Amino acid sequence: MGTATAVGSWLLVEWPLPWPPDAAEIPALAEVAHVAEGKGARLQLVVPQSTEDKRTVVSYRRRERDGWFSGFEPFEVWADEHAVVEVALGLLSEPTQRVPRGAGDEGNRPAHRIALVCTHGSRDVCCGSKGARVASEMLDDPRILRTSHLGGHRFAPTVLVLPEGTLWAWMDAQTVRRVLDRRGDPRDVVHHLRGCTALTPPQVQAVDVALFSAHGWSWLDWDRRGEMLDEERVRFEARSPDGRVHAWTAKVSRSRSLPVPVCPVGEDPAGGATKFEDEFEVEGLEKADPTG
Repeated sequence: MGTATAVGSWLLVEWPLPWPPDAAEIPALAEVAHVAEGKGARLQLVVPQSTEDKRTVVSYRRRERDGWFSGFEPFEVWADEHAVVEVALGLLSEPTQRVPRGAGDEGNRPAHRIALVCTHGSRDVCCGSKGARVASEMLDDPRILRTSHLGGHRFAPTVLVLPEGTLWAWMDAQTVRRVLDRRGDPRDVVHHLRGCTALTPPQVQAVDVALFSAHGWSWLDWDRRGEMLDEERVRFEARSPDGRVHAWTAKVSRSRSLPVPVCPVGEDPAGGATKFEDEFEVEGLEKADPTG
């Protein structure tokens, strides 16, 4: 845990296959990718859900309430095919300028959570094969979207769940449904949870995962924030729906540093690895004074 990519906002753009390894390599989307990177947003390509000449563009912006993370707030636009880039750039700008007049129709904000399954085979063979298998087993579920690279080859199949912004590893169709429905004991799936993409640094993500395991699915609806007290100690605060503030402290240490394997993985998982990724372990999680 503690391996989720930190993201300020998510921009989902329906774009037909095939995709190059990087969305920025699509000439029409190069400017969108550049602007998104400058604003701390993550551009995700999504396989179109409709055969019409309309495409959906959705911005999920990090929602802050007095310094608390409170989920990613979605805003959806159904745009003409030729206006997708204009709409995407508008959604990346200030709220009053986000949708140019005549470029698209403002739709209803998505009312349910969705799961984006990485099936980006030109970027990562593991996600292209394993992720595509998961998506194909869930074709009847409109909450499932096939998306571009989410990061973390060794975690394939990887899944992003919005609006809570949680990133999940080694998923199968049954586990994706359990997460979307928030069904069963969360301790049975917590080992799949890499972390919440809105929380940083990784040590804070790790404490958040530990508290999710202790409190259950409703934890994902609490307002949350955390900070490092020193190199290993984390203070984490959460505000429950009734407005009460709770606090914890914990020691978080690097449990191991693992190679990021080149896909497909052969007999030696570390073979050819050029990057390594830390994982974190939470120790001594204790309640603290919420007043500081």
